[in-house]
Amino acid sequence: MVGPENAADKPVMDCLDANAIPTSLTMEPKSFKMGFRVRDREKLEKWIAESEENTKHL
Repeated sequence: MVGPENAADKPVMDCLDANAIPTSLTMEPKSFKMGFRVRDREKLEKWIAESEENTKHL
């Protein structure tokens, strides 16, 4: 796993520090970045093709 290049993009692991509204009764996370990497290109392309076929009538 590769960490973020910018120190400001490091994950906040403390649940109170991660809350955008600390005085709230519920958790509302602060904005955060995320990324996706393809591990299996063949499976991804198959999934996309199946999704397009299954939703073409919509």
